[in-house]
Amino acid sequence: MGESKTEVQLPQEGNTEQIEAWKEQYGKRLKQFKLEPEDIDDEVYTGFCLVPTRKVYGQFEKFINSDPDKARSILINNCLLTDKQNVLNDFELFLSVSSAIIELIPLRKSTSQSL
Repeated sequence: MGESKTEVQLPQEGNTEQIEAWKEQYGKRLKQFKLEPEDIDDEVYTGFCLVPTRKVYGQFEKFINSDPDKARSILINNCLLTDKQNVLNDFELFLSVSSAIIELIPLRKSTSQSL
């Protein structure tokens, strides 16, 4: 939302030139994730995404209870840099990738004490 992102189809090992360009453009927001296969014959799925911004997270939160698919689509459309159309069309990838992006949302551990 707001930042221009270019979707790129990368081979499993990634394109070093493209990754370096993303590092320069996005800095610490750029993350690589891997989804382990359920079946031993399946390949490991590797992708590149961005940590959600506050604005993207706000849009995600707005729909998470009323329309979870829309909420997950917001994350994929705004954070995923590779293989976006394939992920949106494959239900298993859709859930797995959106869950991987959700895990990137920075949350600090909190503690409380009685006063």
